[in-house]
Formats: sequence, C-alpha cells, structure tokens
Amino acid sequence: MQRMTKVRYLFRIPLAVLLVVLVRPLPAQQGNPFLPDTANSVQIQSGLQHGSYRRAMDPLRVATTGVAGRGNAALGDWTLGGRFGYRRESRREVYFSGVADAYNGNPFFWGDSLSGDWRDDIVEAGANLRVPRIGRHGLGLVVGYGTSTGVRTNDPKPLYRLREASVALEYRLQVSPATEVLVRPGYKNVFEENEIGYETPNNAFVIRSHGYGSLVEGSLASMDRRRASSTWEGELAIQRPGGWYVATTASVRTDRVTEALGDPVPDGDYRLTALSLRATYPIGRVEPSLQLGYGQGRGESYLGSAAGDGGYTYRPVRNVFYDGRYGDISVEWKPLALRLLHAAGGSISLESNRYEDALAGSLYEYTNAQADAYARFSGRSFRGGLRLAYRRNLSGAETVAFPTRLNRTLFLPDYRYHTADALLWSLSGRWYCLDRAISPKNSRLWVQLAADGAAAASEMRMGYSLSLGIDFNNFNN
Repeated sequence: MQRMTKVRYLFRIPLAVLLVVLVRPLPAQQGNPFLPDTANSVQIQSGLQHGSYRRAMDPLRVATTGVAGRGNAALGDWTLGGRFGYRRESRREVYFSGVADAYNGNPFFWGDSLSGDWRDDIVEAGANLRVPRIGRHGLGLVVGYGTSTGVRTNDPKPLYRLREASVALEYRLQVSPATEVLVRPGYKNVFEENEIGYETPNNAFVIRSHGYGSLVEGSLASMDRRRASSTWEGELAIQRPGGWYVATTASVRTDRVTEALGDPVPDGDYRLTALSLRATYPIGRVEPSLQLGYGQGRGESYLGSAAGDGGYTYRPVRNVFYDGRYGDISVEWKPLALRLLHAAGGSISLESNRYEDALAGSLYEYTNAQADAYARFSGRSFRGGLRLAYRRNLSGAETVAFPTRLNRTLFLPDYRYHTADALLWSLSGRWYCLDRAISPKNSRLWVQLAADGAAAASEMRMGYSLSLGIDFNNFNN
C-alpha cells in the first residue's frame, strides 16, 4: 500500500534512506508533528543490498554512495533550517521498467522486453522557516526540491528525468499553555520525462502498462513519455497535556500520462486518495500508539479509434481499481533503572490490498498480519537498535480472465511476493568519538554500521550500510 508504507520495511527502502533512518523511529517520534527537527549534521554514506527476494521490477543488486547534510539556525526570534543530499545508485538486472519508479502507485508505466543495469543520480534539497510568534499564533513555511536522472547502460538505453517540488504552510495555535493545534496544508508537483531509443540488435519491443495486466504492445521506436503529477495534502493535529497527540492527514494525488512531444497523446489518468490517523497516549513510561490508514485509487485508460479525417480519437475507459487498508497498534516501554536499554516495544499490524483491472479481467487481493519487536540502546558514546518482525499471509486470491505478458511476468510474481510469509530483521550501531576535539567546538564524529534482511521460503535479501558523519551542537540526537 504505497502511501502507507512504514519505515519498518527496511529491506524495501533504498539504502541511502537506511543510512539516515536505520531503525524505525520510536512510535511517539515517528508520527508526532509537534517534535521539532533540531539536528545539525553532515555525513557521507555507502550501502549495498542484494538478493532474490524482491518484486518483479526491483533490481537484483543496488549499490549506493552519497553525501547529506542538514542544519538549523536561530536568527533572533526567527528559525531557519535547510537540508541537502546527493547520492549515486547503481542498479543491476532491472527487468522491464523504463521509468524512475514503477512502484510509485501509478499503474500507467512503460518498459521494453529486455532487462539491464541502471545508473541514477539523485539530488534533494529543502528549507524551512519559522517566524516569531504573534501572541498565540505561529507561522512556518517548508519548501523542497529534488531532481534525478537515470539511464540504462544497454540498448535501447531508456532514460528518465524527474523533478519534484513541494511547499507546505504551517500554522500553530497555542490554545492553552499545554494544548497546541497544528494545521499544515501542502502541495507537491512531480514531472517525469521518459525517452527510449530505436537502435537495438535484440529485436526489443515496447510495452505500455494500462493497469494490472492490460497493455498496449508495439515495435520499438524513438518515443517520448511524460507524467505530470499533482498532490494536495493537509494535516490537522492536536497535542494535549501529558504528551498525547492525535493527528490526521488527507491527500489527493492526480497523475496524467501522455506520449509524444509536439502533439501529446493521452495514455492514462490516475487518482489516489489517502486518509490516515495517528495517535499516542503516554501512560507513565509506557506509550501505546495507534495508526490507521485507507487509500483508494482509480485509473482510466485511453483507447484510440480511427476518425473520419484519417486521425485518431481517444476515449477514456475506467479500468483500474485499487483499495487498501492498514492498521497498527504498538506499545513502547522506556525503562527508568536500566542505563543501556533506552526503549523497547512491539506492534501488531494488519494490511489489506485489492487491485483490479477491468480490461484484463484481473484481480489480486491479499491480507497480511505482521508482528514486530524492537529495542533501542543508548550509552555515552553509543546508539544502537535491533528489530525482528514476522509477516504472515492470512488470505489471498488472484484471477485473470485474459492473461497477458504483464500478468505472467510482473503482476503474478508481485502477488506471490506480497503473499509470502517472511521474516524481517534489522540492526544498527552508531559510535561517537573525538568528543569536542574537532572544530567547531561542541561537535563530534560518529561512525555508523547497519544491516537488514528479509527471508521468505528459499529466497533472501540482505542490506548493509556504512556512514561517517559529524554532529554539530546537538548531542541529544
């Protein structure tokens, strides 16, 4: 379920992300929008993940290197923050996909009949500003921008260029000394360009996915594709005495996919609506949390027919239907007497997804349950954590009335991936050194190692990462 993916699925997250968030944050930190980001750091990163337990269009092996930094500064009563990151990814044996991310939720993507290795460059940056409070009112602004490019090294050498820009306003109302309300509306725009060449000795052909099995297949030619995506989202949260909070978010995403440059031809439209609820209620040193989510996706394919003037007319046909639900209950305990153990907890979650394609007559649905247990450790010069989880498939069904190449090679393997019982694990450790011995003062160096993995039946996937960084004036992070 794309908009509800939790950080606990570490084996599915790009290694560059694992270098920053190696173990899922504690439930109170994960969803609490009132906790400020005061970290100031810079780091270099390297990671590797590989294995056969993967989705059909995921790479067999991913190697990642990068650099990232973030910081915050107070300018009088104003607060200014920023972040920047760059990473290079080398993906090996990627089947079919010719887009930046075939699993971003939009089922209208394309690829060719070959597989190959990709090289990707990703740049991300952002800034946030918080102005001085006026009485009980506070305002803030958060902006972000990212760009990425990727190319496959073998013919017909498909490539992509993607840019993403986002902006969000933040309004805080101090209802009472211990009660605060947060309203955060936002907008995100994504624009992706795809190109594919026309020279290849392998007799490759292009396949356009129009859902969960329906497709348009044709001979390879020099082609262009565009995806324009807009997302409107909003968040409403309230925090009360004792640290408990409730936050709800809603978002509406619309995608339009077209082909050709001079006279664009419609290919598909997709609309995804998502709702979520997060709540935490601390009771002494125990913090129970609840997360709920729902998503609904609908898509329309454009079918062409000959017109009287010798051209073509296109009419939309609604054929894509997606519905997903998610729920998670977790409990965390923060011991008082144990010095090394910082926190321990567990969670039980339930997830259900249903994908239907009316043109192909295909239906994939499944329900999974997952149990997690974790512990986080903290010492004077060490931070670490470990997590163990087991995912169990409770039910599943798949039917295909009109089998296509995509059903056999993409969607049926993907269904088997999601319905496989799996054991998941992750561990990490960060060691601090040169405390206050480097410039500027009140800064320290750290080294971080992490590993994660997943195993299902006879398949396995492993990930490793190493990062080196410096924290500035934020020893409490």
